[in-house]
Amino acid sequence: MELWFAVLRKQAMLLLEGGPFSGLGCGIHPESVPMHTFAKYLFTALLPYDSELAYSVGLRAMRLPILEEHDDNEDVAMNPAINSAVLTRYPRWFTLGHIEVQQCALASTMLSAAKSDIVKLPTVLKSAQRNIHSSSQLFKLAQDAFRIAVPTDSGSRHPTLLDAAFQLGLQVMRMTLASLNWRRREMVRWLVTCATELGLEAVISIIQNWYQLFSPTEATGPVATTVMSHATVMRLNLTSDNKRN
Repeated sequence: MELWFAVLRKQAMLLLEGGPFSGLGCGIHPESVPMHTFAKYLFTALLPYDSELAYSVGLRAMRLPILEEHDDNEDVAMNPAINSAVLTRYPRWFTLGHIEVQQCALASTMLSAAKSDIVKLPTVLKSAQRNIHSSSQLFKLAQDAFRIAVPTDSGSRHPTLLDAAFQLGLQVMRMTLASLNWRRREMVRWLVTCATELGLEAVISIIQNWYQLFSPTEATGPVATTVMSHATVMRLNLTSDNKRN
């Protein structure tokens, strides 16, 4: 076992230090093949023996450079000809979708591992928020985190991970507010449920900032109905004074 770990550790370090010639190095080419699945294996294998190295591998692999290269390039945005040329270099849509699923799986594994680590968890959360560009995959990641944070089998809850799920949900709401997403209604209901589990402060925050998260129809419909429901009142132990405030 020690020999196996030594070899794995050495290979992981070589990959991290490989620069542009390694899929886990710094300064990789934007069209490099993503390393999410391989990094997930390395992360899981290294975690019991060298957690720092495991997280270094996972965080480095979270990148998806092909979706980031031209994010801030105004010439691409303003010039249809350039934009068309750029898009033809992207993976086919079904390939990209598969890659994003693998990216989400890596993030979910890392969030689960860091559920009780108040130092690592914010770092993993920030990396996921920065590198995952698909609202659907971010929503799935939020749901995964919620299931782990609030187990249905009466296991121990993880408040820090629950807050991370809530933060992911808020990002999903902002991403999909002005765009069409067939799961939007489900996303809205889920966020209110997550806020309720997190506590009164979270519920108040989504009410106060509703215009950043919901459409007027959503805010006065499913959001208001759920927040004012008897189940929510009982869950939050609200009194008549709380409700008036």
